[in-house]
Amino acid sequence: MTENSLKNIFFRISLIAYVSLYSLNLVADPCASVGNGPEEFILEDGTRIGALESVERARCRALTDRTKNNGKPLTIQQLEMARGELLRPYKPDTLFGNLERSSVNRIVDCMIASADIKVCMCLSDTLPAYLSYSQYLGLLYASRSISAQNLGVDETELRQLTGAAWAARDQCLVTPPDRTR
Repeated sequence: MTENSLKNIFFRISLIAYVSLYSLNLVADPCASVGNGPEEFILEDGTRIGALESVERARCRALTDRTKNNGKPLTIQQLEMARGELLRPYKPDTLFGNLERSSVNRIVDCMIASADIKVCMCLSDTLPAYLSYSQYLGLLYASRSISAQNLGVDETELRQLTGAAWAARDQCLVTPPDRTR
């Protein structure tokens, strides 16, 4: 064999090994690309306050922790328990608390249905804040039979919600979400 053919073989083996290890890493940590990693806060006086994991990544880890279920996706009961833990810090009597609770509920409901954290987090970020996951599904699957009155909106808003649901579906399912902000 010539030196060039040996280099070519070595390059191909290296590339295969790299792709294999990269794929294993993504399977091992579905949250690797979620959020931007630990956040460090710097106060006005320059004081640094510890590195905190992003809220998105913490949610992702709580909903995809396969160590709780022998390497399998979480059961519905485990997801419901995680929902309770994720909702606990948010007070329902504040606007921020309601928005965060809505986001958590959408993600957990989606995880119960699909177990695809990237799509679920994308839908939660993309859908209108007041639209639940079940309402989203209703708009996708029964858009012609769902009435504006059922959702408490007028016909114009129903058309807008349906358009938003379809656009979110296309953005999150047709175009793979990039969670590496």
